[in-house]
Amino acid sequence: MKKFILIIAAIFFAIFFYIIYFNIFTFPKAKGLIRINGVSPSCSPDGNWIAFSSFGSTTSNSSIYKIDSSSNNQKRLTKILYGDCILPYWSPNGEYIAYFSSYDNRYSLNIVTSDGKDEWELTPVKLISFPIAWSADSNKIAFIDLDKNGNINIF
Repeated sequence: MKKFILIIAAIFFAIFFYIIYFNIFTFPKAKGLIRINGVSPSCSPDGNWIAFSSFGSTTSNSSIYKIDSSSNNQKRLTKILYGDCILPYWSPNGEYIAYFSSYDNRYSLNIVTSDGKDEWELTPVKLISFPIAWSADSNKIAFIDLDKNGNINIF
């Protein structure tokens, strides 16, 4: 049953990824709809920024970027050179963005500051899952992962 749930989750993620890939749009004032090459958009609490995962021009791996929703100024936030950074989630206070990274079959939940100056691994994980839930004060995170027995739990 556990394997079945994991397979269904993987299929759902693959379909979700396929559907939203290359379909992030912003609405700059008086400029119309702008298309951004990226996946898994996440709006900042104040609505001024959109964080997303995208393949940059200098790397074949995905990174977390943010874009100003009114001017379309884009900035790369994560500095990881190998592996992929996906599924960004803003903290309620807008200071942090949580995301998952993968490299060489190793996964982790990470945090980057919204200005991209600092980033760190919060914890290794066995399962990349969404959504990530922040506490209202931005001091705690809840996420789904497998325990040591292979059971899906909230941590």
